[in-house]
Amino acid sequence: MSTVRRLDETNSGPDARRLINGYVAHYNIVRLNSAIGYITPKDMLAGHQREIQAERDRKLEAARQQRKNRRPPNRGE
Repeated sequence: MSTVRRLDETNSGPDARRLINGYVAHYNIVRLNSAIGYITPKDMLAGHQREIQAERDRKLEAARQQRKNRRPPNRGE
């Protein structure tokens, strides 16, 4: 959400409703929630948490391997 508006700055009920609906949509669809493992509430309700976590784990392991491959060999070994 790029613009922050206070509800007392709205001109009408429909305008306030639109702002609130936009906030709720952002919260449920876009925002990662730390209490549920940094996934969106929408993904949690859809049961996608295992897929998302597996993909994150795969990416983390790939990054570990890349770092390991870039390190110079240890001379003490």
